[in-house]
Amino acid sequence: MAGPDRKTMLIAEDEFINRMMLANIFGDEFDVEVAEDGEEAINKLKTLPKVDVVLLDIVMPKLDGYAVLAAMNQDERLRGIPVIIATANGDDLSQIKAFDMGAQDIFTKPYSPQVLRARVRNILATAESVALKAKLERHAEMLRIAKHDSLTGLLNREAFYEQVEKLVRAKEPCYFTMSCCDIDNFKVINDQYGTDRGDEVLRHMADVFKSNLD
Repeated sequence: MAGPDRKTMLIAEDEFINRMMLANIFGDEFDVEVAEDGEEAINKLKTLPKVDVVLLDIVMPKLDGYAVLAAMNQDERLRGIPVIIATANGDDLSQIKAFDMGAQDIFTKPYSPQVLRARVRNILATAESVALKAKLERHAEMLRIAKHDSLTGLLNREAFYEQVEKLVRAKEPCYFTMSCCDIDNFKVINDQYGTDRGDEVLRHMADVFKSNLD
Protein backbone atom coordinates (compact mmCIF):
# COMPACT_ATOMS: atom_id res chain seq x y z
CA MET A 1 0.00 0.00 0.00
CA ALA A 2 1.28 3.48 -0.87
CA GLY A 3 2.13 5.71 2.07
CA PRO A 4 0.44 9.15 2.16
CA ASP A 5 3.70 11.13 2.10
CA ARG A 6 5.97 8.75 0.22
CA LYS A 7 6.75 8.94 -3.44
CA THR A 8 6.07 6.03 -5.75
CA MET A 9 8.79 4.50 -7.91
CA LEU A 10 8.14 2.13 -10.80
CA ILE A 11 10.99 -0.28 -11.57
CA ALA A 12 10.73 -1.83 -15.04
CA GLU A 13 13.36 -4.58 -15.26
CA ASP A 14 13.06 -8.04 -16.80
CA GLU A 15 15.81 -9.69 -14.72
CA PHE A 16 14.34 -10.87 -11.41
CA ILE A 17 17.58 -10.44 -9.45
CA ASN A 18 18.11 -6.89 -10.70
CA ARG A 19 14.47 -6.05 -10.08
CA MET A 20 14.60 -7.23 -6.48
CA MET A 21 17.96 -5.58 -5.86
CA LEU A 22 16.63 -2.22 -7.03
CA ALA A 23 13.50 -2.69 -4.96
CA ASN A 24 15.67 -3.32 -1.90
CA ILE A 25 17.83 -0.28 -2.60
CA PHE A 26 14.83 2.07 -2.78
CA GLY A 27 12.27 0.30 -0.61
CA ASP A 28 13.07 2.38 2.46
CA GLU A 29 12.53 5.68 0.58
CA PHE A 30 9.77 4.86 -1.91
CA ASP A 31 6.63 2.85 -2.36
CA VAL A 32 8.04 0.55 -5.03
CA GLU A 33 6.06 -0.96 -7.91
CA VAL A 34 7.72 -3.42 -10.30
CA ALA A 35 7.17 -4.51 -13.88
CA GLU A 36 9.00 -7.31 -15.66
CA ASP A 37 8.46 -6.08 -19.23
CA GLY A 38 7.61 -2.91 -21.12
CA GLU A 39 3.97 -3.83 -21.62
CA GLU A 40 3.40 -4.29 -17.89
CA ALA A 41 5.27 -1.03 -17.22
CA ILE A 42 2.92 0.94 -19.49
CA ASN A 43 -0.14 -0.69 -17.93
CA LYS A 44 1.04 0.21 -14.43
CA LEU A 45 1.89 3.76 -15.45
CA LYS A 46 -1.65 4.20 -16.75
CA THR A 47 -3.46 2.52 -13.85
CA LEU A 48 -1.50 3.52 -10.75
CA PRO A 49 -2.83 6.64 -8.98
CA LYS A 50 0.59 8.25 -9.27
CA VAL A 51 4.17 7.45 -10.24
CA ASP A 52 6.86 9.94 -9.25
CA VAL A 53 9.88 8.37 -10.93
CA VAL A 54 10.62 5.44 -13.25
CA LEU A 55 13.72 3.25 -13.33
CA LEU A 56 13.56 1.79 -16.80
CA ASP A 57 15.58 -1.01 -18.36
CA ILE A 58 16.13 -0.69 -22.10
CA VAL A 59 16.27 -4.38 -23.08
CA MET A 60 12.97 -6.03 -22.06
CA PRO A 61 10.58 -8.51 -23.65
CA LYS A 62 7.29 -7.55 -25.36
CA LEU A 63 8.15 -3.82 -25.37
CA ASP A 64 11.59 -2.37 -24.77
CA GLY A 65 12.43 0.76 -22.81
CA TYR A 66 12.32 2.96 -25.90
CA ALA A 67 8.72 1.88 -26.55
CA VAL A 68 7.85 2.74 -22.95
CA LEU A 69 9.40 6.20 -23.38
CA ALA A 70 7.48 6.68 -26.63
CA ALA A 71 4.19 5.73 -24.93
CA MET A 72 4.90 8.12 -22.05
CA ASN A 73 5.65 10.95 -24.47
CA GLN A 74 2.24 10.45 -26.10
CA ASP A 75 0.35 10.62 -22.78
CA GLU A 76 0.05 14.08 -21.22
CA ARG A 77 -0.34 12.64 -17.71
CA LEU A 78 2.84 10.55 -18.03
CA ARG A 79 5.01 12.92 -20.04
CA GLY A 80 6.40 14.79 -17.05
CA ILE A 81 7.39 11.77 -14.95
CA PRO A 82 11.20 11.62 -14.55
CA VAL A 83 12.72 8.53 -16.18
CA ILE A 84 16.12 7.08 -15.36
CA ILE A 85 17.44 4.49 -17.78
CA ALA A 86 19.22 1.38 -16.56
CA THR A 87 21.28 -0.38 -19.19
CA ALA A 88 24.15 -2.79 -19.60
CA ASN A 89 24.90 -1.15 -22.93
CA GLY A 90 26.89 2.01 -22.40
CA ASP A 91 27.43 2.97 -26.05
CA ASP A 92 26.89 6.59 -26.97
CA LEU A 93 24.15 6.04 -29.56
CA SER A 94 21.91 4.16 -27.12
CA GLN A 95 22.34 6.85 -24.50
CA ILE A 96 21.75 9.70 -26.96
CA LYS A 97 18.57 8.01 -28.17
CA ALA A 98 17.30 7.65 -24.59
CA PHE A 99 18.06 11.29 -23.79
CA ASP A 100 16.40 12.44 -27.03
CA MET A 101 13.27 10.54 -26.00
CA GLY A 102 13.09 12.31 -22.65
CA ALA A 103 15.16 10.28 -20.18
CA GLN A 104 16.62 12.44 -17.41
CA ASP A 105 19.59 10.22 -16.58
CA ILE A 106 21.27 6.95 -17.52
CA PHE A 107 23.25 4.56 -15.36
CA THR A 108 24.96 1.38 -16.37
CA LYS A 109 24.99 -1.96 -14.61
CA PRO A 110 26.30 -3.03 -12.14
CA TYR A 111 24.68 -0.56 -9.76
CA SER A 112 26.29 1.47 -7.03
CA PRO A 113 23.47 1.89 -4.47
CA GLN A 114 24.85 5.10 -2.97
CA VAL A 115 25.42 6.77 -6.33
CA LEU A 116 22.06 5.59 -7.65
CA ARG A 117 20.17 6.95 -4.63
CA ALA A 118 21.94 10.30 -4.94
CA ARG A 119 21.15 10.61 -8.64
CA VAL A 120 17.49 9.76 -8.09
CA ARG A 121 17.24 12.35 -5.30
CA ASN A 122 18.85 15.01 -7.48
CA ILE A 123 16.54 14.30 -10.40
CA LEU A 124 13.45 14.40 -8.21
CA ALA A 125 14.61 17.64 -6.59
CA THR A 126 15.08 19.19 -10.04
CA ALA A 127 11.65 17.93 -11.19
CA GLU A 128 9.99 19.36 -8.08
CA SER A 129 11.71 22.70 -8.62
CA VAL A 130 10.54 22.85 -12.23
CA ALA A 131 7.00 21.84 -11.22
CA LEU A 132 6.92 24.50 -8.49
CA LYS A 133 8.12 27.17 -10.91
CA ALA A 134 5.45 26.16 -13.44
CA LYS A 135 2.80 26.21 -10.71
CA LEU A 136 3.82 29.69 -9.59
CA GLU A 137 3.80 30.93 -13.18
CA ARG A 138 0.31 29.48 -13.74
CA HIS A 139 -0.88 31.09 -10.52
CA ALA A 140 0.57 34.45 -11.54
CA GLU A 141 -1.08 34.19 -14.95
CA MET A 142 -4.43 33.32 -13.37
CA LEU A 143 -4.14 36.37 -11.12
CA ARG A 144 -3.26 38.54 -14.09
CA ILE A 145 -6.27 37.27 -16.05
CA ALA A 146 -8.57 37.72 -13.05
CA LYS A 147 -7.52 41.37 -12.65
CA HIS A 148 -7.59 42.46 -16.29
CA ASP A 149 -10.31 43.03 -18.84
CA SER A 150 -10.10 40.34 -21.50
CA LEU A 151 -10.85 42.77 -24.37
CA THR A 152 -8.58 45.72 -23.58
CA GLY A 153 -6.02 44.29 -21.19
CA LEU A 154 -6.67 47.15 -18.77
CA LEU A 155 -7.46 46.57 -15.11
CA ASN A 156 -11.05 45.53 -14.56
CA ARG A 157 -13.30 47.60 -12.27
CA GLU A 158 -12.59 45.68 -9.06
CA ALA A 159 -8.81 45.58 -9.60
CA PHE A 160 -8.80 49.26 -10.58
CA TYR A 161 -10.57 50.28 -7.37
CA GLU A 162 -8.19 48.12 -5.34
CA GLN A 163 -5.08 49.64 -6.92
CA VAL A 164 -6.38 53.19 -6.71
CA GLU A 165 -7.16 52.72 -3.02
CA LYS A 166 -3.58 51.58 -2.36
CA LEU A 167 -2.13 54.54 -4.29
CA VAL A 168 -4.35 57.09 -2.55
CA ARG A 169 -3.69 55.71 0.91
CA ALA A 170 0.07 55.88 0.30
CA LYS A 171 0.03 59.65 -0.35
CA GLU A 172 -1.21 62.71 1.46
CA PRO A 173 -4.71 64.09 0.70
CA CYS A 174 -5.08 65.93 -2.60
CA TYR A 175 -1.84 64.45 -3.97
CA PHE A 176 -3.63 62.88 -6.95
CA THR A 177 -5.86 64.50 -9.54
CA MET A 178 -8.38 62.06 -10.95
CA SER A 179 -10.31 62.28 -14.18
CA CYS A 180 -12.88 60.19 -15.97
CA CYS A 181 -13.50 59.94 -19.70
CA ASP A 182 -16.27 58.46 -21.78
CA ILE A 183 -16.92 57.84 -25.46
CA ASP A 184 -20.01 59.82 -26.44
CA ASN A 185 -22.68 57.88 -28.29
CA PHE A 186 -20.60 54.71 -28.31
CA LYS A 187 -23.78 52.70 -28.89
CA VAL A 188 -24.04 54.36 -32.31
CA ILE A 189 -20.69 52.82 -33.32
CA ASN A 190 -21.91 49.35 -32.37
CA ASP A 191 -25.27 49.88 -34.09
CA GLN A 192 -23.87 51.27 -37.34
CA TYR A 193 -20.57 49.41 -37.71
CA GLY A 194 -21.05 46.29 -35.59
CA THR A 195 -19.63 45.15 -32.28
CA ASP A 196 -16.35 43.99 -33.85
CA ARG A 197 -15.60 47.56 -34.92
CA GLY A 198 -16.74 48.78 -31.51
CA ASP A 199 -14.27 46.40 -29.88
CA GLU A 200 -11.52 47.78 -32.12
CA VAL A 201 -12.33 51.29 -30.88
CA LEU A 202 -12.14 50.16 -27.26
CA ARG A 203 -8.83 48.40 -27.82
CA HIS A 204 -7.45 51.50 -29.57
CA MET A 205 -8.50 53.70 -26.66
CA ALA A 206 -6.92 51.25 -24.22
CA ASP A 207 -3.66 51.37 -26.21
CA VAL A 208 -3.73 55.18 -26.07
CA PHE A 209 -4.15 55.09 -22.31
CA LYS A 210 -1.41 52.50 -21.82
CA SER A 211 1.11 54.30 -24.03
CA ASN A 212 0.53 57.72 -22.50
CA LEU A 213 -0.33 57.04 -18.87
CA ASP A 214 1.88 54.09 -17.83
